[in-house]
Amino acid sequence: MEETAHSPKKANGSNAILGRACGVLAMLCVFIPAVFWGGGVLENETTRFIVNYSDSRSVLQKVFNPFLNDWNMYQGRELSYLFDYLDARFLLFLVKHFDVSIFIPLSAVVSSIFIILIFRRGVRQILPGLDRVTAELLLLPFLTCFVFVSTMGLFYRSAKPLLAPVLLAIMFYILRIAQSRPQGSAFEQGRAIVNRQSLFSFALLVVAALLDRQGFFYVLIACVVLLVHYLMTRRLKDLLIAAAAAAIFGHLYNVVLGPAIIWAVNGQQVDFGFQRIPAEELAKLPVHCLKAGRLLFANAAGMVGGYYVVGYLVLSLVAAWFGWRAILFYKGWMPEKRREQFKSGQSLGIIYALMVLAAQIVMFGLMIARHPYIYDWMDHRYWYYPLPFLMTVLLGLALLLNALIPRLRIGQRQVLRVALVLIAVSNLLHLPAYRNLMVGAPWFGPVYARAEKLKVSIRNRSADPELGEEYNRFFLLHERRRNR
Repeated sequence: MEETAHSPKKANGSNAILGRACGVLAMLCVFIPAVFWGGGVLENETTRFIVNYSDSRSVLQKVFNPFLNDWNMYQGRELSYLFDYLDARFLLFLVKHFDVSIFIPLSAVVSSIFIILIFRRGVRQILPGLDRVTAELLLLPFLTCFVFVSTMGLFYRSAKPLLAPVLLAIMFYILRIAQSRPQGSAFEQGRAIVNRQSLFSFALLVVAALLDRQGFFYVLIACVVLLVHYLMTRRLKDLLIAAAAAAIFGHLYNVVLGPAIIWAVNGQQVDFGFQRIPAEELAKLPVHCLKAGRLLFANAAGMVGGYYVVGYLVLSLVAAWFGWRAILFYKGWMPEKRREQFKSGQSLGIIYALMVLAAQIVMFGLMIARHPYIYDWMDHRYWYYPLPFLMTVLLGLALLLNALIPRLRIGQRQVLRVALVLIAVSNLLHLPAYRNLMVGAPWFGPVYARAEKLKVSIRNRSADPELGEEYNRFFLLHERRRNR
């Protein structure tokens, strides 16, 4: 019998073509930061880093040098300095061999691509309810939000941009193991604590801890969630031990191994002062957590529609739907099966989601206590720091849609897809407003103005007299490399 226009085979073929088209569209979004910022923005601190990374010292001396890389504000994130070094070398390579000056760091491009690839693989492996087209469209709100565009469009530190795909990989990997393991396997009976899965989890968590102090906090969050999971289900003991080992290793590197290497390579005594939070600020932690909650809510809203009414409306609808489903779930419990239902996958998912959200609010509360500009300055609210948090928002939305889509009719699924596209469009339309907020703020305003003057100076091969000392030093280095 001939196939009709509505046959499953043709429908699947159409979805495959549409899925590939949406996949190409998602990949093209990687270039939005470069286009929006006119080739990128070179941050003031980065000009000094690039000059330092271009001298004749060895790579170890350049990487293990918190005096030059962090003004002696040691944070145990030398792994990120290695990628900063590679970013600087790649920029100078393009200048020397191709006379091209693009102020988008290589690590930002690589991180953006990895986020897309990891999300696709994770959805394919553990979220069967999320079809390919919807999964690709779900990436668009993240790839068009201002936090992504501002962070990936500024040549700054690589720590947070690289932490984002690592964190996404950790979450997907743990979820995959939790889903795929049989209840009575050797892993769950404690006979295989050291195995390929636990070792790979340990490696991912160690990378997160060494990239950034925020990454180390996410390792601690993983420890807490896995501990609660083990106490309630007696499962994933090996992953709990791997997470605890990664946390211990990260702490030992921070207080012992890192300082020892820095002393051996550069003869520098590290200062832990920046890692200590003043007692008076710790006493204000509840207030800082309220600020952190507002900050994270604003950034989540910025991802699902933008700073104005759209984002807050969409986020409120999602939160209301989630709350309504949670109430219905708990209200429908049978008294004689309350214990079993409490340990069900849906119940644990709600508990873990609330735990992760609360832990991130505390994390940002501590960050605000130590570095108040994260909240006080508008240009710091929607740039760099919230990027890893949005990875948890992206995964949370994917989990919600994975549970929701199988219950929807075809027409409703189409409406959902259109809504995701409209959210991405709304994000794009809000980008100029966000840029105006940043340009008018105390930190980014001068940075943006001088970075634009630097671009003009490079085009004219003549330094603008208003570049300032740091940008002028970079311009001279740039011209020396250009003329070799």
